[in-house]
Amino acid sequence: MGVDRKAKCDQYLIIIYSNFTVMDSLSATEAARNFSDVLNRVAYRHETLEINRGGRAVARLVPAAPAEGVRVSSLNELLLGLPSLGDDAGAFANDVRAAGVAEGESDPWA
Repeated sequence: MGVDRKAKCDQYLIIIYSNFTVMDSLSATEAARNFSDVLNRVAYRHETLEINRGGRAVARLVPAAPAEGVRVSSLNELLLGLPSLGDDAGAFANDVRAAGVAEGESDPWA
């Protein structure tokens, strides 16, 4: 009993094809006329669209990656990594306070 080579080959083709994403393309004119729909396709259906001008691909719209935030537990580490004002810290704080007073601002936390 030999291995059915055609079945094995078909199985690999199905796996390769299922991992391959076909990208839709549209003209720049079509994208401009239907911009809201184009953005919705990218944002909500997570489609990648190629925009063509004169038969050439000139741009690709892809879904945006989620914004990376800073975890609260990482704030201390982040703040400690910022450059220090050194000896100028006091003078800087005084300048900021003086600028606020000069503009007639009051401290909402006082």
